[in-house]
Parts: sequence; structure tokens; C-alpha cells
Amino acid sequence: MRLPLWLVAVCLLAPWAATAQAIPPASPGPTLAVANAWVEEASTDCGEGLVCLGARSSLLNSAMAVFMDLPCAVGGNCGPAETALRDKATAVYAAVKTRARDAKMPLTAGALTDSGMDAAGFSATLDTWISAAQGDCGLGQRLCVLGQLWLLTQADQAARSGPPCDGRTDCKAARLTLMRQTDQRLDAPKRRILALMPWPLSTTWGPAASNGAWQLVQHADADPAYQQRELGILLSQATLPPDERRHAAYLIDRLATASQREQVYGTQGQCDGKRWVPLPTRDPRHLDDRRHAVGMESMAAYREEVARICQ
Repeated sequence: MRLPLWLVAVCLLAPWAATAQAIPPASPGPTLAVANAWVEEASTDCGEGLVCLGARSSLLNSAMAVFMDLPCAVGGNCGPAETALRDKATAVYAAVKTRARDAKMPLTAGALTDSGMDAAGFSATLDTWISAAQGDCGLGQRLCVLGQLWLLTQADQAARSGPPCDGRTDCKAARLTLMRQTDQRLDAPKRRILALMPWPLSTTWGPAASNGAWQLVQHADADPAYQQRELGILLSQATLPPDERRHAAYLIDRLATASQREQVYGTQGQCDGKRWVPLPTRDPRHLDDRRHAVGMESMAAYREEVARICQ
């Protein structure tokens, strides 16, 4: 399922190799037919456990991501097939959220952040998510893999927003501690779950799973060799869907800046007061050309978007 050992060794022994290798050409993203299949899969009632609810959430979020990328979704003039997908996904997701609400358990990082829980309740929810994602899925257990990956991703993202400050003066330090502790706790389960697949490509596992895997690998900064190996898996593909090409670009930059080298796509930076400033970047004059080649927005638009984290 994973890369051959000799290829992993090449990536580990020559970290420059992956960053020098071009990102594979683009292949089409998920189709409407695949999104409909995900909604059907998510309509199957696999129980009230968190892993099941997480799997269904992952599939439904992926289906809606495909719908939102359709030109008709932007223009508001979708036909019967597209509208049917949206309506069914919305209805099934409402049922999933009702079950989560009855169990008094948020299913997303955003829902946890917006729940108003105090710091103790926030941490307890993270504990529940991580504990639920500890079981052994095994090969072929697709819903188990999807559900555990969903819960690990939500824990990763929630730890980065943190619980309410409640007027505490040490809030920033407490949130940073929580994030680091959560990253450590997620290390073993995320490695186990990602080892069950070459990479959760958005065309088969869904954009939610693909994006979650990328976020978890990005945040494994304590082990750049592991990040390099996962990047090698992405770069070894003959072609990549649009989401994964952007994910590869981010990982290339993250590994470059971690080893004090110039990044390629300008994705990594830091706050300078209320401004976001990119870390040293190769050939800035042609940066937008490189970004556009992998489906990224212009650097000016990206800087404006990420500057919000510095406000």
C-alpha cells in the first residue's frame, strides 16, 4: 500500500530530491456521479458511534465540496441533478447532526468552538474524539478509516482555535500548550490510519479526507522525515487532482523552510505586527507563475487572506 522501501530511503537520504521534483500533472477532480455515490454511502445507517457519525460527516462534506465547486452553484442556476445532490446531502447531514446533538457531542472543530464550552469541556471533547479514533480499522474498512481520520482532523483543527479564554491573561500560552499536547497525542493514530492507504485522494476518499490527511501531515513538524515520506507518496503519483497538487506545494514549502532553505510557492510566513510576511522565497519575480501552475491564487490575494491570522 505504501511506497517501496528503496524509494522511501531515497526520499529520506536526499531530502532535496522531493523538493526538486516537479509536482505531477493535474487530473480531474471528483465528479458529480462520485459525489452522489458518497451521499448514498453516507445515507447508510452504520450506528450511533462517533466513528460512524464522523465517516458520514466526511462523505457528506466531500459531496457538498464537489457541489460548491460547480459553476452553477456560484451562479445559483443548478439543474435538477445538481439540486438533488445538494438537497439529499443537506437532509442526511441534518439527520447526522441531530444524532450528534442528542448525544451532546459536537462533530466538527467549528461546532466545538461555537458551543460555548469552557476549557474543561473543550479538552474533554478532544479526549473523546481522540479516544474514539484509537481502534484498529484494518485494511478494507473504509467507513472506519474515514471516521477516524475525520475525528483526528477535527481534534487537530480544534486545538488550533483553542477553548474560550474566559478572561484569562495566560490564554495564548495555554492554547499553544494545548496545540502541542494534541499534536503529540495525534502522532501515533494518524500514522496508523494513513498507513492504510497510499494517500486518501479526493477523487476516491473525498476532499474532506484528503484535506484532513494533508493538515495532519503538515502539523507533524517534529518529524520532517515523516513529512518527507508522505510528500514522496504524493509526488510519486502519475497525476494528481487539483487539491492534492496544492497540498504537495504546501508540503514542499514547509520542508524547505524547516531546513532553512528558500521556499518555492510562498505559502509559509509569519506575522510582523498585523502584517503577514512570507519567509524567504525563491525567484519572487516568477512566484505567481509557479503558484498559478499548481492552481493557487496570486500571492497578493493569498497574503490578504492569511493576514487575518495576524489581526
